[in-house]
Amino acid sequence: MSVKVSVVMSVYQNDDFLPMAIESILNQTYSSFEFIIINDNPEDEGLQKELDCFEKKDRRIVLIRNRENLGLGASLNRGLEIAKGEYIARMDSDDISLPKRLERQVAYLESHLDIVLVGTWAQRIDENGNDLDVMRLSEKHELLVKMLHYSTASIHPSWMFRKSILEELSGYRPFPVAQDYDFLHRLIDKGFKVSNVQEVLLKYRVSSSNLSVKNFMDQWNCRNYIKRLHKEREKSGDDSFTEKNLAKVLNVSPFIRKLYDISHYYQEKSVHAKRTHNIPHFILYLLISLMIYPGKISVVYGAFRSRMLLRKGDPELSDLNSSGCVVENLLFKGKS
Repeated sequence: MSVKVSVVMSVYQNDDFLPMAIESILNQTYSSFEFIIINDNPEDEGLQKELDCFEKKDRRIVLIRNRENLGLGASLNRGLEIAKGEYIARMDSDDISLPKRLERQVAYLESHLDIVLVGTWAQRIDENGNDLDVMRLSEKHELLVKMLHYSTASIHPSWMFRKSILEELSGYRPFPVAQDYDFLHRLIDKGFKVSNVQEVLLKYRVSSSNLSVKNFMDQWNCRNYIKRLHKEREKSGDDSFTEKNLAKVLNVSPFIRKLYDISHYYQEKSVHAKRTHNIPHFILYLLISLMIYPGKISVVYGAFRSRMLLRKGDPELSDLNSSGCVVENLLFKGKS
């Protein structure tokens, strides 16, 4: 079967969201694709049976069962190794791709030959599928490069990229979280250009099971380590990444981790208060968060700088994101 796009999705949980995620890809208006699904929870027989049923129903599904839990990055790499498509599209097992997503992204890459990776806007939804806010990112590569230092350039499960770039990047590196942030930094450091389709083509689910929501501190420490590696590449063209150094970054005392988690709890309450226009509570919870863990000042500063860059570089988009939700979501709720 000749395919243009390889959709790659890693699965760990067998929940009510999974069938909706799979069906949203199978029901795309664009049909020249294969759907590579990696089962990263091989001990869950119920999950395997669910995936087996889908594989039997649709020949476009290619099912991989890991021998053991590998984590997101390593599982995605397994999918990338066997992908046949000219383009790779990412998908998460709790999200929903709108019907024209693949069609729009293929058309964008074929009409913008200088762009190697393109994401989309995303409608955030809760666990019940209710609409929340819209996550919007600029189309302008130069602005996205600047914003990457503080947030991100593209929403990971909305990505589509040219498979040819894997010759330069060799897939994802073994970060437990923020794999996409490292991938984007390395991609841009090699001179490649990224962009975003200015249209909502993904429903991005926010739930308590999201990996990065459970691991706030690991997320932030990995992002800071990735930034340091980026600066190394700027100076020498290479970086000093090793799994041993990564282990040191993740080695945080339980006491500090607990402080960070409590601080993040109040930070989340401040974000909610801001969205509901409760300014006194927004200020109160934010101050409590910073008092418990002063290191969070860098998070607030990053959100502020990202908004200012967007306001200056893409005023029209900044007005659409006037609530600041795009920064809050990408800094604090981005799935990994």
